Amino acid sequence: MNKKLVLAGTAVMSAGLLTACGNSLDGTWEGTGQDSETGAAAGNVSLEIDGGDCNWSVTDTSTGETKTARCEESGNSIKLADVDTGKDLKYDMEQTDESLTLTPDGGDAKDILVLTRVSE
Repeated sequence: MNKKLVLAGTAVMSAGLLTACGNSLDGTWEGTGQDSETGAAAGNVSLEIDGGDCNWSVTDTSTGETKTARCEESGNSIKLADVDTGKDLKYDMEQTDESLTLTPDGGDAKDILVLTRVSE
């Protein structure tokens, strides 16, 4: 019985490690933001992750102004500092091979971000 539990646990851990290694977030991701309540466009977004370093920027499509802020990635979630206030916005992340979708995780976050990997 104990051997079966150990083998099952090892198999689950190995699968988790392979999944994590195969879906590295490192690289540059670009796409658009959309207000989750109104559907209004929220600008062009760029997210750069390099190991522990994370930065993101939003470009207002009407003015061309770009604002950059810090971010903090942790597992299946990410905190983006609001580019205007610096306040943390919490998001859940869902990654496929070359796309990353960020959805609000309560609080002040309101935009859905759909990003595509443009470089590793």
